[in-house]
Amino acid sequence: MKNCASRKNGEQRILLSQFLSIQEEKISGLIKALPIVATWKSPDGLILYVAIGKVFKNKA
Repeated sequence: MKNCASRKNGEQRILLSQFLSIQEEKISGLIKALPIVATWKSPDGLILYVAIGKVFKNKA
């Protein structure tokens, strides 16, 4: 199957593999990652948003 758009019954179809890739890696040790602070979905429920962040204290 080709990685291109196709039309069927008036709908345009594009393979998901054109936009996404799954990668898996094995690591050893610890990393300091930013926490997930919020998640929400678009009104139509098709997109999941994830916000990451950290609160920094003012040193003043």
